[in-house]
Amino acid sequence: MGREAESSLADFYFSDSDDPLIPPESFTRWAEEGAWAMAMYEPQMLGGVAPRMDIMRAGVTSRVVNLSSYNYLGLAMHPEVIEAATKALRDYGSGACGSPLLSGMSDLHKELEHKLAAFTGREDCIIFNSGFAGGMGTLAMTMQTANNHCQSQNMAAQHARMVDARIQDAVRKATASESFPGCVAFSETVGSYTYPDTLVIWRPTAAAVDSAGLPRVKELLVYCPDPNTSNCLLEIRDPNNNATVPALSSTSSWTTLLNSLKTGNTAQRTKLSTLLRVANAASSGAAKRRGCVRFNVSLIPSATQWASYRAGTTDWDELDWPLDIFGSESGQRQVLCQSELQYDGSSATPSSAQQTPVPHFGSATFVYPLAR
Repeated sequence: MGREAESSLADFYFSDSDDPLIPPESFTRWAEEGAWAMAMYEPQMLGGVAPRMDIMRAGVTSRVVNLSSYNYLGLAMHPEVIEAATKALRDYGSGACGSPLLSGMSDLHKELEHKLAAFTGREDCIIFNSGFAGGMGTLAMTMQTANNHCQSQNMAAQHARMVDARIQDAVRKATASESFPGCVAFSETVGSYTYPDTLVIWRPTAAAVDSAGLPRVKELLVYCPDPNTSNCLLEIRDPNNNATVPALSSTSSWTTLLNSLKTGNTAQRTKLSTLLRVANAASSGAAKRRGCVRFNVSLIPSATQWASYRAGTTDWDELDWPLDIFGSESGQRQVLCQSELQYDGSSATPSSAQQTPVPHFGSATFVYPLAR
């Protein structure tokens, strides 16, 4: 092996001549130097394919052991195979004289595909005219499947980034007071499981009606899975509802309010994503599909600490002020909102068995003053 091994056909893509049929001199030299290797390809078969057979290569006849054929079972020269092929030639001629895609395939080819599928226990089968064509077809489908998978993963990631940016922006611009800390995560209990999948943010479109008290319903932004379409994430606002929201201690009133926002006729519901991963939630023995969403809101000082301070059982300077930022008249409370939204990164119809989970974690924080 000499210098010819240092190059390949890819090194001769461009020619020195305007005539595409005239190869460059370097290619001619490379072909001459590697002629001994080229002679190993496409030998002349001097008879039917068999385990031992005669071939001619570079004008020299040799008897060889055939290790390159797909005739593993030795059926190529079997009398019954030859008779069947002869009958097919009489009935169908030399073939369709064109590609199967355009000219079609004979009923013999389709019958063979059906029998091979039944024999192997598969749904269907495709036959190729050579191992090379079969390899190319398999590789093409593998690449297409991989490409579809990557596209689905990328789409899920794009949805995640867009939704996360929208929620973070709303949290950072939230209005907060002692009665309502800007954003609150609400949970639903189903059986023995708790699902904190609803986030409520005080985000008025103009100046808040009562910035020191409780928000109006129209000033709220709600993020949650669609109760009717579990793979859909909603952003909800009721712009014409001037009612004041209930106190956070009134759990049942908040449950009623959130249910009306999620399913009522007056609220505006915007679909932010239809790629939420869904899973079954056990409910009294029945399975209910839920979007995989989780919110968590942490307060420093916490609601428990603040209630203890207001009750007189905790001193002002004993509260957990972040970075000890507090004075004699007020202190800075920190609000941290964390989210986990799982998206479906598969290209299949949403189902727990086929989905490819793509989890996305986000967080946003802000501070606001609490008066002593």
